[in-house]
Amino acid sequence: APFEVLVTCVNQDDQDVARAAEKIYKQLLDNGVDVLLDDRALRGGVKFKDADLLGIPVRVTVGAKSLAEGNVEIKLRAESQSQKVPIEKATDKTIDLVNSLKENLKV
Repeated sequence: APFEVLVTCVNQDDQDVARAAEKIYKQLLDNGVDVLLDDRALRGGVKFKDADLLGIPVRVTVGAKSLAEGNVEIKLRAESQSQKVPIEKATDKTIDLVNSLKENLKV
């Protein structure tokens, strides 16, 4: 995959959502993660399908509903369910997942 992580901004017109997505994106970049920010004005489903077509293994979704609960959703491409993670732990959790995937590839 060209990127390890996709940060998907759903409801990009919502300032809080856009800011939270941008913050996670920058934190991942600062930690050396190959990350792409998808803040296009498209429906979430289109963005998710594009992520799957690109083969990006980890997707972090920032949306108004989850954010209102203080969470973001993190999903591994290989798994069907996403997991809700507190926003303040999202960057560390994502880095752990990326490192774990890299370790599994070394076997």
